Order: sequence, then C-alpha cells, then structure tokens
Amino acid sequence: MPCVCICGMNIPIAFFFGNFPGYGNVIRSALSENDKKVHNQACRNRSAPDLMDNFILIPIWAPQHGAHSFKFHQPAFMRPIPFLLFPFLLMHAFANAQVNPRETYQWSHTWMVTKPDSAPLRSILIIGDSHVERYHPVVAELLKGRFYVSKITTAKSLGDPQLLRQIDGLIGNNLFDMIFFNNGLHGVKYSPDAYAGYLSPMLKLLRKNNRSVKIVWVNTTARRVNGDLDAFDPYNDDVRTRNERVSSFCKKKGLTMIDFWSMSLHKKEYYHPDGIHFMPIGVEAQAALIVKEAMAVLKP
Repeated sequence: MPCVCICGMNIPIAFFFGNFPGYGNVIRSALSENDKKVHNQACRNRSAPDLMDNFILIPIWAPQHGAHSFKFHQPAFMRPIPFLLFPFLLMHAFANAQVNPRETYQWSHTWMVTKPDSAPLRSILIIGDSHVERYHPVVAELLKGRFYVSKITTAKSLGDPQLLRQIDGLIGNNLFDMIFFNNGLHGVKYSPDAYAGYLSPMLKLLRKNNRSVKIVWVNTTARRVNGDLDAFDPYNDDVRTRNERVSSFCKKKGLTMIDFWSMSLHKKEYYHPDGIHFMPIGVEAQAALIVKEAMAVLKP
C-alpha cells in the first residue's frame, strides 16, 4: 500500500512510496549534496534498480533546534514543490498500486549449467513458473548427453516490469542455442493487455546475447477450481485471452509455439487437486512436448 509520510520538526522530509517513473531524476537534480546523503542513508536497505523512482525525498522545512538538528540548504524556488506535487503523486501512487499489484509471496529459482567452450552439446534455457519447476528435471534427464538444460523459474509475470530486469540479470552473458518461455499463470491481476504489452520486450531480451537463438514460446495451461477439477476458475478466461495474444504474437514473429492450453483442457487427470499444478502424468506429458521440440533442432 503506498503511503505519504511527512515528518516535521527535527526531520523535515517527505517520503513518497509508489512507482514514479522519471520523477526521481527531477528531484535528484534539485537536491543539495547534503540532502542526497540523507536520502542515501534512508534508502540504504533498499536495492530496487528504480530506487529513486520509488522512494522520493523532498526537503520541506528545517527549524534549527541545537547541534543535532537536520539542516537543509533548500533553494527558495523548491519550497512550494512538495505542496504542488503532493496531490498528483498521491493519486499516481494509489492508481499505480491498483494497476500493477504484485503477489504477496515472491520467489525464484535459477539453475544455470555452464557450457564448456569445447563441449559439443547444445545449451537450452527454460524460463517459467512452478510448472517449469516440475518438468525441468524430467526434461534434463531425457536430454542428458544431448543438451545442457538450465532453468529460471519465478513468481513474476509478464506485465510486471521487474520480470524483465530479473531475467536480464540472471541470463547475464550466458549463451543458449534454444530458449523455451512458459510464463502466464501468475500475475492474475495484470490485465491481458498489460501481459501482452511485454511480449515484444521479452523477445528482444531473450535474443540479446544470441540473435540466432531458437525461441520457443509455450502457452499456459488451463486453470481449474481447487477441489473441483470438473470446473474452471474465473481467472481461466484471462488465461485463454493471454494465450490468444501469445498465439497471434508468435504467428506475427514466426515463432514456434507449444500448446499446453489445448493439451490441458480435456485432461483433468493431469491435475493436482489444487487445480493449478500437474500430477506426475501431466508433468511427463509437458516434458515430452518440450523434448520433442528440442530434439527437432538436432535433425539435419
């Protein structure tokens, strides 16, 4: 929940929590060196790459109460800035919190296999969520002796700008011959438009180290009701729409797409009782489709 806290008397600082793209640079340029030091001290434990855009400090007023008081050298032209920006920043923070909500629990798991320079085997990366977490070891075992198989799994969804930063940092300078991208079950509060808006940026990111890498997009499995596998939960309509956007995108870009959606629609026996994850029989079916596509690149 975004908040605005104005501390008076001895701590004349206004903190605005939210996502304010670009505003951080404006405020940063106006702060004195001393103010910047205070801001950096306040933000010491925060490590987000968009730190100044999410945590804005504006000096407001500094009465002097002895040697331990804060003292800001604030230009006269800056004095009305907090009061002019306050209503806009507050509305922006609350609107952004509703448009870009993250799930309560964030997790990720990375398994990178370094390919020796002289190794004849090819290298695969699978990116996705908890479904990939389950079928990755099966794929790795089935492709043993043919491919090195790495993975990046995360609770973040397309629609969240942090996903791009996360994947970018984890891929680093690693080179892959194939990348499978299977992301779509998380981020239930991101609209299909928000989700689809990140398809092109993600494709560009996946190709950053190797323009000739083979990209295989994997669409999302249907989502059933926890405890009632005969029914689909309300979010399944958004999953369908996301998959339609992915299909159109892949056709436009000439990308291969693996259709987990169609495979899962009439296979309730694949599902765990929670209606989201797969039982071993379903995991094996997913792995088989991934392996089939991987093996196709080895054919002359």
